[in-house]
Amino acid sequence: MISPTFLITYYCNPDLLNMCLDSVKKFYPESRIIVSQQTGDDPIEIDGFDLIYHDMLQGVFSDAILALFNECKTDIAVFMEHDVFLLRDFD
Repeated sequence: MISPTFLITYYCNPDLLNMCLDSVKKFYPESRIIVSQQTGDDPIEIDGFDLIYHDMLQGVFSDAILALFNECKTDIAVFMEHDVFLLRDFD
C-alpha cells in the first residue's frame, strides 16, 4: 500500500474537516496529514495531524499550497480541500 502525505487546506468548518480527516485515516491510517489553517480563523481542536498557518492578507492562496508542499517529505502528495473526502483508497 502506498503511503502518501495528505495536504489539506482548511477554512472555518470543523465538521467538514473532521469528515475529510476521518476518510483519510480510514484508508491510510499510517499516512502523514498536514493541514494549513488561515490565520485568524477559529483554532482547530482536532487531533491527528500537523498544522501550519497561512495568512491570505499577506499573500496569495498559492503561498499556502507551496507551504504545504514544502512540509511534505514523501514521494507522493495528495492535495485536498477540507470539504473533500475519500470514498475508496487509491490502490
